[in-house]
Amino acid sequence: MTINCRETAAIEALYPDRLEEHFEALADHHTKSEDTAKAVQYLEKAGDKALGLSQAGPALGYYRGALDLLTRSGRGSDTQRLRIRIGLKWGRLSWVRPADVLDQLNELAKLAHQLGDQISEAKLIAFTGIAALYLWYYAEWMDEVWLRKSPPYNS
Repeated sequence: MTINCRETAAIEALYPDRLEEHFEALADHHTKSEDTAKAVQYLEKAGDKALGLSQAGPALGYYRGALDLLTRSGRGSDTQRLRIRIGLKWGRLSWVRPADVLDQLNELAKLAHQLGDQISEAKLIAFTGIAALYLWYYAEWMDEVWLRKSPPYNS
């Protein structure tokens, strides 16, 4: 048993009624261990927690980490459904930085289509369209802000 496994087991045993306080640490430790399922579970929960606290940046990071692990872990339909669920959450945040999510949303829409999940497919297509429109509309401003790293309020 690795040190990360021992640490997560200790947190889960000591604080079973207060795990929400430790989602971030559990996600980190499980990500470093071999337990991909637990890592994804806690990354998603940490993302949900951050989103609930209006912390879009950290939420995106946790969801992106969960999606990356799921992408590397396998292609089973349960895994694909989980990728779609987390992708939908990430898609809802696409206004934060649409260029980062367009490819991912397109890929997830294809997965939803393959699984016959028409509702998720429609949501993903809608989010993709919104992100693309936002990208197109604000292209000059985003170019200035994100490529040159200058704040939008400075002239």
